[in-house]
Amino acid sequence: MTKRQAALYVGALGIAIGTQSYAGLVLLAHVFTLVAEGRFSIAWRRRVEMVVAVGIAPYVGMIHPLLHAEQTRKGTFQPFLPPEVARDLLGRRDVAVVALGVLVIAAWSAMPVRRRLRPAAAAILVPLAVVWVVMHPLDLGSRFLVWLVPLVAVAAAWAVAQHPALAVVAVVALGSMVVSEVPTWKRGPHRVAADCPRGRGRARRR
Repeated sequence: MTKRQAALYVGALGIAIGTQSYAGLVLLAHVFTLVAEGRFSIAWRRRVEMVVAVGIAPYVGMIHPLLHAEQTRKGTFQPFLPPEVARDLLGRRDVAVVALGVLVIAAWSAMPVRRRLRPAAAAILVPLAVVWVVMHPLDLGSRFLVWLVPLVAVAAAWAVAQHPALAVVAVVALGSMVVSEVPTWKRGPHRVAADCPRGRGRARRR
């Protein structure tokens, strides 16, 4: 990794963590993978330290409000959170969920490096399971895990690259998502949110 690449890595991931703390799981996945492969060198350790420094900087001034919110805003266990998150990551619409699900399964089953991905998967899934089962914060939902969407996109792209015929499946998934969103293009974001089940519930509570 060149100095420029290292700077981009530190800046991008540090800003991501500073914007959304759950992005820290991406850094944890990198560390687990590097350690498992024996590549966690001094240079990588310094990069990780710099990412952590950049990532926690925005939280320094908010530590007390964050701790107070954590103590007072507890939610309840959401048994259907995993399928809900999976559905959102796969496009939410029925056709898109099926089509992208096929592509992701095809990619995972044929990917030669899937054994190398296990440490990264564990670094992400185990902490998420703890947050979901033990901590269950009030606002836990798919919006905190949007950074996993690129993984779905990469898996779909890899599947199509290996089996070009699957491009039809990708087009079907994309088309279904676009068609379902066309009616919302001329409406404001607040109106769209109000039409969602959760949005309607929050609107009534207000």
